[in-house]
Amino acid sequence: MNFSVSLILPPQWVSGSQVKAAKWDHTADLVDDDPDRPVFLTRAADILSANGVRLDLKGFFKVPLPVSTDVGLGEFLENLPGLLSFLLIPSPNPYTLSLSEQGIQTEFTFSTGTERDVIEVACFSTAKRELDCDREAVSRRKLVAQMTQFVRNYREATTRYVPELLGEAWNQKLFVAAAELAKTLPSVGTQ
Repeated sequence: MNFSVSLILPPQWVSGSQVKAAKWDHTADLVDDDPDRPVFLTRAADILSANGVRLDLKGFFKVPLPVSTDVGLGEFLENLPGLLSFLLIPSPNPYTLSLSEQGIQTEFTFSTGTERDVIEVACFSTAKRELDCDREAVSRRKLVAQMTQFVRNYREATTRYVPELLGEAWNQKLFVAAAELAKTLPSVGTQ
């Protein structure tokens, strides 16, 4: 099993193309009162989804999780700064990334083992989905490469479809954190 998370951009993009509006407005009932979970992430995920950007999560399950971009991406992004921090400064305390929307109800727990270059990823789900396995050892280098590429793709998608959100302080912190993480493994930035 190979655990991976990626943000896939649609290949057909022409600068100046018409951006499609979100199909649903998931922000209507939200209050923007938590700086770690800003409402603009939900808006961005809605618009990115409408324009063909896909959140792809592989591994652990016999049948891939039906993660939707409009809901799952916002939730993943909310968790991403914590995961980047964990990868930047490995901690003896595990980091748990939760995806609870749309009946997925899955948690991924990242922990460092005795080897600094290996991250153990454990999967726990309350959804009735058959698992291939519930743990996997992932190279830290591979995980750092995935997460830094994810952030690069998120930045590109934001530039294409919701450029007015690039300057959000939360986004800027995410971009800086990913750049710092990429520096920890010089070859990661080019993969």
